[in-house]
Amino acid sequence: MSGTADGHNESRSVEGKIVVVTGASSGLGAAAARRLARDGAQVIAVGRSSERTARIAAELGTDPVIVDVAHRDDVER
Repeated sequence: MSGTADGHNESRSVEGKIVVVTGASSGLGAAAARRLARDGAQVIAVGRSSERTARIAAELGTDPVIVDVAHRDDVER
């Protein structure tokens, strides 16, 4: 498998794809959301903290999705 000059593997491109990132409100999830958006994905930012998730979503130009997967009602809506 060959990559591009900048180290990206073209066969795994996320450009133009929709990607759901859970835990996007902070840490690794936020970093992953930013990287995926920078690489051309349309990111759906999902997190528990409405304030932090909204901040990341605004940065990415999308709407936040506030969900706590530990709460069944959140998941089912």
